[in-house]
Amino acid sequence: SPEPMLPLDLFRNRLIAVASATSAVIGTLLFTASAYVPMFAQGVLGGTAIDAGITLAPVSIGWPVASTLAGRLLLRVGYRPLIVVGSVVALSGALMLAGADAGTTRTDLMIAMLISGTGLGFMSTPSLVSVQTAVPWSRRGVATSSQQFFRTIGGALAVALLGALLNARLQAMLGPDVSPNAALDPELRATLDPSDLTSLVSALLEGLQSVYLAFAAVALVGCCVALLFPPGSAESHARRE
Repeated sequence: SPEPMLPLDLFRNRLIAVASATSAVIGTLLFTASAYVPMFAQGVLGGTAIDAGITLAPVSIGWPVASTLAGRLLLRVGYRPLIVVGSVVALSGALMLAGADAGTTRTDLMIAMLISGTGLGFMSTPSLVSVQTAVPWSRRGVATSSQQFFRTIGGALAVALLGALLNARLQAMLGPDVSPNAALDPELRATLDPSDLTSLVSALLEGLQSVYLAFAAVALVGCCVALLFPPGSAESHARRE
């Protein structure tokens, strides 16, 4: 096609290729946290839907603050240092989440989400702006939308795959005929026998621990991808046309 929706020759540019992989990692971490951290707060800790939502609130604080700060710094330090620092910070939050156990509190989850959100904020702005400035004006729209595309695809695939992992762990512990959904509903929890509730919560905890280990592994991959980002100032990567 003379004007394809997604010109594949864009990815011959190392900066765009690495930024696209970074966007996929960002989407994976963001969507996974949004899907499976509230489940811990509500199912393992025995909270309500409001309690589950509160655990994600720190992401909405750390991300915009870090993203704004990165936007102010990228002309001074370049894209690569910010993305590398952001990936390390995000990994720190992911490792904290991977260590979640029966003694983890809602505050612990919120701290992990604040750290992870801050790291993702540092990664998101430089990866997007770098791609926008690396192409001529005629391709700026498709370059920008491609980054959101990779973020969405990464997140959608991650949630599906980790959901399969969680379900497999739950079935292995509870059997195919037992649903853990009762652990997520405060009204149903109150009707369960204490021993049954303990079994459900324990199974859900172990299943989510597997998900969080995979979450940390993806964050580690994000650090490796960040190191591949080409060095140099922001001006050196700008397309002058």
